[in-house]
Amino acid sequence: MTVFKNILSSVGSVITGNLSSIPSAETPGRIFIPNDVHGDFQLVDNGSSWDSYLGGKKCSKPPALSSMSAINVDSFTTVTEDACGILYTQWGKSAPAQWISGYVTAVPSAPYQFIVGIQPIKLIQSNYCTIGLTVTDGNSSPKMVIFALIFRSAAVSGLNWQNPYFNSPTSWNADNTIIGNTVHMFLPYFYMRIKDDNTNRLFDVSRDGVIWENLISVPRTTFLTPTYIGFVGHQAGPLNVGSTVEVVKYRLFHWSLAQI
Repeated sequence: MTVFKNILSSVGSVITGNLSSIPSAETPGRIFIPNDVHGDFQLVDNGSSWDSYLGGKKCSKPPALSSMSAINVDSFTTVTEDACGILYTQWGKSAPAQWISGYVTAVPSAPYQFIVGIQPIKLIQSNYCTIGLTVTDGNSSPKMVIFALIFRSAAVSGLNWQNPYFNSPTSWNADNTIIGNTVHMFLPYFYMRIKDDNTNRLFDVSRDGVIWENLISVPRTTFLTPTYIGFVGHQAGPLNVGSTVEVVKYRLFHWSLAQI
């Protein structure tokens, strides 16, 4: 952060403060460093808006939530937009045993790839608590295929990558593939990708969004034919920790969905 900050300081003035106090973008080169955001984000004034950087790399911000479809989002899920991306929080829910919530958007024609930058903030160990992506066959109460980082206490303890299938956001079908640890899950942020090459559906992870490691590959219509894609959180329990406790929290700081 220090090196990047020093480089940018030669371009324009550096401002610090809470993210809610960020001034209007109007002076190209100004730097805003939020002191109330988890991680080393820097925002650069381009004259009309603020560009977001993390780890010295420019981020492509997610689309507006208003342009996506909410799935199962209720009072136990808080999703907010700010200059650093989208902040997702899921609060403790006593029932039902499975609870997935998130946002999806229509998939383009295959072949395509969906890349997001994820910054984990909180996962409570339980039967399941997950941060991840999804492909679905609808945008209301669809079947769902999840690609997720899971913190779990049942069967396989600790952090794992997993690819569970759900009949609906509240009905589990099968765990499918459980993968052990990779270095990515211990980083302060990482990138996840769902890639449809018109033959297979591939689930990949990366530390920089450039060099990818494939974790899972299945035929592209396994369990469902995808029509929507997006981001989710999931808890299974019940956790019985109370509705004021954050059980899943992460920031989605980068987004790219395009044909390839």
